[in-house]
Amino acid sequence: MADPFSKYLNKDEQNILEGNKNPFNKYLDASDKPSDFKLSNEDPPVDYTKPYKMPSEQDPFAKYLDKGYFNTGTQEDINLGKKVSNAFSLGFRDTVRGLRQMSSANEDVLDKLRSEQKELYKDFEGPGGYLVAAAYFGGAILDPAGWLLPVTKSRTLYKMAKYGAINSGIAGALGYVDEESILDSRAKQAAASAVGGSILSPIIGAGVKKFKGEKIELGIPGYKDRTDIDISLKSAASNNLHKQKLFNEAGLNKRDAINRDKIDIQDNEFIKDTPSNRKEMLRGVRAFYKQFTDMWEERVGKPLYRQISKDEQITIPGTQIPVRGLTGAELGTGAASGIYGYQTSEDDAPITTKLGRMGIGFLAGAGGIKATKKIGQTKTFTRQFGKGQEDEVVEVTESVHDLLGRWFIDNYKMPANYKSLQASAQGHAAHMASRFSDLAIKIQKNLTEDESKILFNMLEGDNIFKVQSEAINKISKEARDLITEYAQEYVDMGILSPATFLKNRDTYLKRTYSKYKDDTREFGEELRLRGAYQKVTKQEYEDYYKDQIAFTTTSLREKPIKELEDVPGAKGKLKYLFEDVAGKKERLNNHRGWELLNTSEKQYAKLGPGDEVEMRWEFTKPQRVGLGEIEDASFAIAETGRAFSSTLPQLKFYDSLAKQPYTYTKGQYAELSQDIKDTLVKMPTTRIDPKNPASRFRYGNLADKYVPEEVYKDLLSTTRHYNTMGSGFWGKYKKLNSVWKVSKTAWNPTVHTNNIVSNFILHDLIDADFKYLPKAFKALMAHNKDGKVSEVVRLAERSGVFEADFVTKELGKIQDLAIAMPYKYDGNAWNSGVTAAGKIFEDIRKNNPLAKLTDWYRLEDHIFRLSVFQDRLAKGYTAAEAGLDARRAFIDYNINAPAINWMRQTATPFLAYTYRIVPLLAETAVVRPWKYLKYAALGYGLNSMGELVGGGDEKAERALMQEKQKGKFIFDFMPYREIKMPIPKFGDKPFEGPKYMNFTRFVPGGDIFDVGGNLVPFLPAPVQPNFGLMGEVLSSMLGFDLYGQRKTRGLGINDWEDAKVKGKDLFQDLIPNIPFLPGSYSTQRIDSARKGKESPYRSKETELEALFRSLGFKIETKSIGKLKTLKASELNRKIKPIRENIRDINNDLYKGLIDKKQYEKKLKYQKDLLKKIVSKYRTAFSIYEEKNYKQPIRIDDFTPLNIGQQTEILLKKDGNPFSKYLDAR
Repeated sequence: MADPFSKYLNKDEQNILEGNKNPFNKYLDASDKPSDFKLSNEDPPVDYTKPYKMPSEQDPFAKYLDKGYFNTGTQEDINLGKKVSNAFSLGFRDTVRGLRQMSSANEDVLDKLRSEQKELYKDFEGPGGYLVAAAYFGGAILDPAGWLLPVTKSRTLYKMAKYGAINSGIAGALGYVDEESILDSRAKQAAASAVGGSILSPIIGAGVKKFKGEKIELGIPGYKDRTDIDISLKSAASNNLHKQKLFNEAGLNKRDAINRDKIDIQDNEFIKDTPSNRKEMLRGVRAFYKQFTDMWEERVGKPLYRQISKDEQITIPGTQIPVRGLTGAELGTGAASGIYGYQTSEDDAPITTKLGRMGIGFLAGAGGIKATKKIGQTKTFTRQFGKGQEDEVVEVTESVHDLLGRWFIDNYKMPANYKSLQASAQGHAAHMASRFSDLAIKIQKNLTEDESKILFNMLEGDNIFKVQSEAINKISKEARDLITEYAQEYVDMGILSPATFLKNRDTYLKRTYSKYKDDTREFGEELRLRGAYQKVTKQEYEDYYKDQIAFTTTSLREKPIKELEDVPGAKGKLKYLFEDVAGKKERLNNHRGWELLNTSEKQYAKLGPGDEVEMRWEFTKPQRVGLGEIEDASFAIAETGRAFSSTLPQLKFYDSLAKQPYTYTKGQYAELSQDIKDTLVKMPTTRIDPKNPASRFRYGNLADKYVPEEVYKDLLSTTRHYNTMGSGFWGKYKKLNSVWKVSKTAWNPTVHTNNIVSNFILHDLIDADFKYLPKAFKALMAHNKDGKVSEVVRLAERSGVFEADFVTKELGKIQDLAIAMPYKYDGNAWNSGVTAAGKIFEDIRKNNPLAKLTDWYRLEDHIFRLSVFQDRLAKGYTAAEAGLDARRAFIDYNINAPAINWMRQTATPFLAYTYRIVPLLAETAVVRPWKYLKYAALGYGLNSMGELVGGGDEKAERALMQEKQKGKFIFDFMPYREIKMPIPKFGDKPFEGPKYMNFTRFVPGGDIFDVGGNLVPFLPAPVQPNFGLMGEVLSSMLGFDLYGQRKTRGLGINDWEDAKVKGKDLFQDLIPNIPFLPGSYSTQRIDSARKGKESPYRSKETELEALFRSLGFKIETKSIGKLKTLKASELNRKIKPIRENIRDINNDLYKGLIDKKQYEKKLKYQKDLLKKIVSKYRTAFSIYEEKNYKQPIRIDDFTPLNIGQQTEILLKKDGNPFSKYLDAR
C-alpha cells in the first residue's frame, strides 16, 4: 500500500524503508544518529554470565538522580541535600506553619509541627549543620509574608528600614513559635524580627538599587529629596548655595547658615467636594416607607422629644393642649427612672413586678425633680482671674433644681443661640489653627534646618542680610500675611490698639525658649508684655534707664543699681541694668531701649521725681539666643497659630455675646425694670496681663456689661474649672490621667473595632445616609496630601464638626527639626542599614509609635462626623446647622457642665460617652423607634440561625451562663448581648459546645443598664467610679481589685513577695492591651492558647481565636461542663457572704449583743435568702438534659473527593445527564 503521507514529504525525505535511509535523521543530535538503520528479528549477542550494566553515558535518567549536596553521590551527601532542602522549605513556609499553629486545636497537627521543628534543630547540630541553618534562614527571609510591603521598591533607606521593621514584625508575629527556643512567645519573636528586618531591608533594598544602577536616597523624615552631599542640605549638587549671617549670643561672632537659590514648593490645590445635590430623592421600597416614617418624625416624634427634653409645660403633640402638672424635665426624668426600674428587675420576675417597679421609678424621678424646685439655696461665686487681682464675691440665690441643672446639664438654661455661638467660635479656632498647621508643615517639608532658621529670623525682623531664594521670600510673605490677617481681627474688636498693631505688624512671631517650651500656656499670652519689665521712679528712669542703648554685646547679666534711699517707696525694690560683655560691639539701631508704658508725654511731664513709671526692655536677638530661643520657623508658626486660635476665637465669642439682645450696657441697664435687673449680673473687668494696667479685659468686649445670671454663672464656672484643673498637682495628674485614658482607648485594638462597628450603628440611628461614608473617607485622605486641600473638610473645620483639640493636636506634632538626624548612605549597605535601623528605633523612642494608633482613633471618629455633615448639607441644612448636628450625633466631648467635667477628671474618666449617648438613644426611641426594631430582628435572626446550625441546647446554656452574660441590649424586647453564632462543626474535630459572640461593645450604649456586682450598688456599669490612673495605682497598692471585687491573688507571703505581686499587678493594669506586646493581657492569652493550657472555667481555644478576641471579636465556646463549673463558682461567691453573716449572728448571740428573739429573726432572714438563691441556681442546673442537646451541622473538608461525592448526592447520579462525565471514583 502506498504511503498516503508521502505527498507531504520532499523527494529526499520519502520513507521507502530501504537500506539505512532514515528520513528523521536530520532532526536527531549528531551523537544519537545510528550508523546503520536495519530491520532484524535477531537479538543482539549478550554475555549472560555477567550482570548487565548500562553505561552511564548512555543512561538517559542518570542526570535526574540525587547525588547529594556536594554532587559526590555518597549516602551522607544525599542525606545532607535532603536536610538542606527540608530546612529551606520550613523557613519559606514559616508563616504558613505559624498560622496552622495558631488556628488548629488538633493535637496531631500540633505534634507534627513540633516534630518538624525538633528534627530541624537536630539537623542544625549534625554534619553540615551550618548549611542547614543557612538554608532555613534563607528560606525565612524569602517567606512571602515578609514582603507584603515591597521594601526594595522604597525610594529611601529610611522607608526601607521602616517597612522592613513593619513587615518583619508581622512575619515574626505570624511565624511558627518554638516553645523551647529563647524566642518562646510571639511577642519576643515579633520584636526580634522587627529589629532584624529594619537592618536587613535597607541592605537588600540598597543592593537591588545599586544592581539596577538606581540612585540611593537618604530619606530623612519630613524632608524631601535629600542627597548625600551634606547633612544640612536638601538640594542637588548643582544648586547655588549661599552663606547667611545670623546673630549669635551677646559678645560672640555671628553664625553661618546656608540656603539655596531654588526650592520647589508646591502650592495647595483645592478639591471641590462639597455636596451640592440637596434634594436627592429615594426610590423604590425605601421611598415608599420613607413617607410614613417622615410623617411620624415630623408630626409626633420630634415635637414630643423637644418637649420632653425641655423644662417646660408638656402639651399634646400637634396641639396646644397642656398636660397638667408635668414639665418636660419631670416627664423625661420620670421616664428614665421608670425604664431603669424595669430593667433592674430580676430576669425571672413576673411582668407585674417589673411594671410595678417601673411605675415606682417614674413617680420617684418626676417627684424628685418637682421637689428640688421648691428648695432654695444661696450660692457664693468668687471671681478669681489673673495673678495679683483682688477677688470679687457675688451671692446668688437659686433653687436646688437650678443648681443641679447648671452643674450636671450641658448649657443649662442658656439662651437658644448660646450653643451655636460657642460652636462658631470653636469652628473659627479649628479653621485658624489648620491654616497655621498647613503652613508649618509646608515649611517643615520643604526647607532645611538652616533655611528654617533664616526664615525665622526674617519673620522676626532680625535678618539684615539679603536672602537670594525667591521661595524663602515668598513663604516669608505668606507667613507674614497670615499673621497680619488675624492680628487685624484683634484690632477690629478693639483688643489691640492700631498703634501697637502698626508697630509690631512686620515683626510679631510667637517666641519660645527651650527651657520654657513645656510650660503651661496662659490665656492671651500673645497680648502680654514680652521682655524685661520694671517699675522705677521718674528720677531713676532719667538717671539710669533713659539713655541705655542696646548693643550686640548687651547681655542678660543684670547689673544692680544702688537704690535711692531718699525716694519714697524705692527701698527693697530690685533695680537693674543689662551689662555689656566683651566682644565686637555694634549698635542695634532698631531697638527702642527702655520704653515707658501707659504714660503719654503730657502725663510724664506732670510726674514728680518720686512718682513711679512702668517700663519695658524688649530682649535683643543676642539676648534671646542666650535664653535658648528655638529658631525653627515651622515650630514658631505652629506656636503662633496655637496662641491665636486659643485666644482670638474666645474673645470673638465674648464679642458676639456682647452684641446679643440679652446683654446690656450700663446705660441700657439703668433703664430696665427691677424685675429684669434681678436676673442680670455684671461681668468682671479683670485684665489679661495683671502687671500691665493698660492691658485689655479678660472678657474682651463683654467686660463691664450685664448678662443673664445663667450666662454669667456658666462663664465663671467654666473658667474656674479650667483654671483649677490646669494648675499644680491636678494639672500634672490630669496629663497623666489623659495618657492613661488614651492607653485604654486609642492604644487598645479592641476599642478600635468596637468604635468602628458601633459608629456604623450610630450613623444609622441618627438617620444619616451611608453613601457619604466613602466620600468622607476619600475627602479626609486627600486633605493636606500632595498639596491638595478638601473644600468640604475645610468647611467642616470652620463649622466646628471636629473636636476642638483636633487641629491643636496637629500643631503639637510639629517637631523641632534640630533633633532630626540624617540617614546617610556611605556606599556600604551594611553600615547604612545599621545606621537606618538605629535611627528608626530612635524615632520610636522619641516619637511614640502609639501616637499612630491615636491618630487612627481620631480618624475613625472624624470619618463618621464628616459623613453626617455631608448628609445634613445635602438635606438642606446650613453649614452651621450641619456642623452642630454632626458634633451632637458623634459625641461632642466639649461638655459645658462643671460637675460632669470634674467627674471626668477624677472618679469616672469615661463618663462623657455615656453622658452624650443616652440622649441620642432616647431621641431615637421617640423619633425613630423602627430603628431598634430593625436591629432586634437582625439579632434574633442571627441567634436563630445559630440555634439551627451551631447545635447545643440554648435554653440550658443561657440558664447556666453567669448573671453578667445574660443581659439584653438597652431595652427588654431587644436580643441578648451574647448571641449564638451559626458556626458549624468542621471535620472530625470533637464538639465541645456552640459558639457565642458578645456584641455588647458593638452597640452604642449596649451596657447602660448593667447593674449588680459593681463597686456602688444600683449604679449602672458605665458610670461606676474607678478613679482612672489613681484608682489603678491605689487598687494595686492596697491589693484589692475594684473591678473584680476580690483580693489580689498571691499576697500574704512576706513584704518582698507582696511588693513583687503588687508591682506586677500594677504593670498589668497600666500596659496597653496590644497583642504581642510583652506583658499585655492579650499576649498572655494568646500564649496560653498556643501552649494548650487547660482551664476549668474556659473551653480550650486556638491562638487564632485568642487573637480575634484581642481584636474585639469576643467569640467563645459555651461548653455545658465549663458553664456548670462557672455557675457553681458564682453560687459560692453569692452564698459566701450569707455564711459570714450567719457566723456573725452566732457570735453576736454568744457575746450577748442580741437576744434569742432577735437572733432567730436575723437567722431566719439569712436562711430565707440562702434558700431563694440556692433554689434559683438549682433550677438553672436542672434545665440541662442530654436528650435535648443537639449536634451541630457538620462541614467536611473541601477535598476534591468530597466535592465529587457531594455533587453526586445532590444531583442524584441516576438521573444526572452528566454522570457519564464524572470520575469513576
